[in-house]
Amino acid sequence: MEERKRVEVCFTPGEYEYFKGEYDIVVVIDVLRATSAICAAFQNGIKSIIPVATIDEAREYQKKVIS
Repeated sequence: MEERKRVEVCFTPGEYEYFKGEYDIVVVIDVLRATSAICAAFQNGIKSIIPVATIDEAREYQKKVIS
């Protein structure tokens, strides 16, 4: 029988340090920081938000929009 992988979910990036090495997979979901930033952006007049997974992806998207 295949051994099951151990998975942990962190709710802030700072928690990652507590779990790395102990688990096979660690997923970071920064829900509180993301939703706070999204609410503040809409409160200040932003029309839309385009989620991306990485800073590099955001920079690539920015290049396409600006050009």
